[in-house]
This record gives sequence, structure tokens and C-alpha cells, in this order.
Amino acid sequence: MIRVEFFTVDQVAKMAQVSRATIYRMIAKNEIKPTKFGNATRIHRDQIDRQSTEKE
Repeated sequence: MIRVEFFTVDQVAKMAQVSRATIYRMIAKNEIKPTKFGNATRIHRDQIDRQSTEKE
């Protein structure tokens, strides 16, 4: 079974221990690609994993 996981900006900020503003800046710089569901902004687990791998 394929499990797709999306997180809110708040959840990603808490996981990364940064502010919401930092996550939005990363989105603006195209460092993280968000997915929009209507008005809701979500970030796929792959984007989080990719970003954490690049920082190491």
C-alpha cells in the first residue's frame, strides 16, 4: 500500500524547529514545493526529506 503524507506549514515548522515564517520563506525561494488543496497549503513528506538531506 502506498502511503502519501502531507503536512501543514505549522507541522513542518515544528518538525524542523523553525518558525512558520521560515517555512514560507523557503517556499518563496522554491526550496520547498508546496501542494495546494483549495486554500490549504500542504507540504509532502518527500519535500521535507529532500530538504533535510540537502542540509546535511
